[in-house]
Amino acid sequence: MANSRKEIAPIVLRAAESILRKYVSLAPSIDKVETRLIARRVSESAWQHHEELVLGVLGFHTLAIGTSADPEIGEFEAIVREHQPELVGYIEVDGGLHEICTGERLIRLWLSQLVANRTVEEIGQIDVADFLRSASATFGSRSTRFVVRSPLVGLILPDGVDELQVASGVRIFRLNLVEQSRTMSDDWSKSSPVELHQWIECALEIEFLHTFEFHAEQVAVPSHSLRQQARAVRQVVLDTLHVLAPGHVRSKHSETHLLPGTLPHLGARGREWSFESSRYRPLTLTSNDIPKVVQLFGAIQSAKPPALDRIRRACRRLRFAEGRSDTEDAFLDSMIGAELLLGGPIFKFSLNYAAIAPSEGLKRWEQAHALYSKRNALAHGSHKAEIGETEATAARGLLRDVLLKLLGPEGGEHQTMLSGHNYWQSLFPAGRIDVHGLA
Repeated sequence: MANSRKEIAPIVLRAAESILRKYVSLAPSIDKVETRLIARRVSESAWQHHEELVLGVLGFHTLAIGTSADPEIGEFEAIVREHQPELVGYIEVDGGLHEICTGERLIRLWLSQLVANRTVEEIGQIDVADFLRSASATFGSRSTRFVVRSPLVGLILPDGVDELQVASGVRIFRLNLVEQSRTMSDDWSKSSPVELHQWIECALEIEFLHTFEFHAEQVAVPSHSLRQQARAVRQVVLDTLHVLAPGHVRSKHSETHLLPGTLPHLGARGREWSFESSRYRPLTLTSNDIPKVVQLFGAIQSAKPPALDRIRRACRRLRFAEGRSDTEDAFLDSMIGAELLLGGPIFKFSLNYAAIAPSEGLKRWEQAHALYSKRNALAHGSHKAEIGETEATAARGLLRDVLLKLLGPEGGEHQTMLSGHNYWQSLFPAGRIDVHGLA
């Protein structure tokens, strides 16, 4: 059964504080062979990156080895098992049950959160007592913030905009130089910091309020995953950005945290790498785009069947098309996405594109007809299919235009016709488009 104690017992806190203070004081003397990029102010308005030694994985392992033979650790475990056994039992978090096992492991988890990947200067500023007070308060509330952060490669916010609140618990924010340094120094591919700095200036943060529980014994827990929910939200945000403007944005990786980071978070902490390859073509938002992001995100999130599936798949095709380095692939991705929304064959595809903006019906029909003809030639292996950047750009523009019409403030009328792709039938009787000669 779950323990109902409100906070960590004072006797447990005192024992933990004594041990953690000892090992934190030892940390600066451990050989440091790993580096991290640190942003240092060199003047009132200027910063520079410096590589500084930190207590990385190897250094922390050296420090933690001492805990295995420390008699004080054994005394701590005895105190915990007597006064608060769930702390060496199981933590239920994000739909999983994770074993903490021993007092030694608990101390290592806390010690890792205090000193790992920190410089000597940062270790010297650690307040162990304050850390444990925060741990106790979080333990008592059984509530934490489940946060997923994803640095975004290629997104450029307009000047003067440091944060964009997309929805409740979903925001895009500009990274400061310290955060950029950490993002770059953690890059698995060891890319040039200068190259990364040019393309990573923002991050996406998705936050859920999460309730966790400790158990002294193993129990069955309901299955759910906040990380899966966060991945779904992230895809909608990326789709929103690509519908709104040309260019390509991708998530570099996703870091998952339980905040404040004062309790064992075996099931939540971690990093998922994105191995999506793409060309670097930044997506630049303007100040006029900012309110549209909120509207488009809401429209994609609230789309209902049968429109929902086709809209999501078309958005994904547009995102793929923006990231393609091969123009034929980009063209085909765009046309597949457009055909999901407009239907086929060529006559219906062209008429539907004309019908969603009837005042420009003939011009739109000609544009769609020409692109679909190239699509047919390419798909059937015709030697006449010459697809260059002009055609790929036009196809992306056509798909983006359709999505903006469907997801705009007046898009509901068009979405109701998605199931049959019959926009044009409703327009002929009213004479809203001139169809003479279109066949």
